Amino acid sequence: GVVVTPTDTVYGLTCCIDRPEAIQRVYALKKLDPKTPLAILVADMATIGRYARGVSTPAYRVMKRVLPGPYTFIFEASPEVPKIMLRKRRTIGIRMPDHPVPRMLLGGLDR
Repeated sequence: GVVVTPTDTVYGLTCCIDRPEAIQRVYALKKLDPKTPLAILVADMATIGRYARGVSTPAYRVMKRVLPGPYTFIFEASPEVPKIMLRKRRTIGIRMPDHPVPRMLLGGLDR
C-alpha cells in the first residue's frame, strides 16, 4: 500500500521498495511523469550501502555528519533498486529522515 507520512520538509507518499505495484500507485497518485525519479528513505547508514554503489569514504563521512536530516544524496543505484525506479542514468536519491514518524515506519521494515 501507499502511506502519507511527514518528512523533514513536507508530507509525502511512501511505500515499500519491494512492492512495484505500490511504486506505480505513487506515480499515479502524484500524477508524475514515469521519467521523474523517486527517492528511497532509509533507516540507517548500513541500508544506504544496500541501495547505493560506490559510496566514497568522503561521502560517507559527510552523510554520517548530517544524517538523519533533510538531505538527499544521489548515488549510482545498486542491483537491489527495483527497475521501476531506475532512469537512464541509473542513479538513486537516498534520504534518511529525522522525523519520528517515517523513522518509526522504517524501523519496522527490513528493507
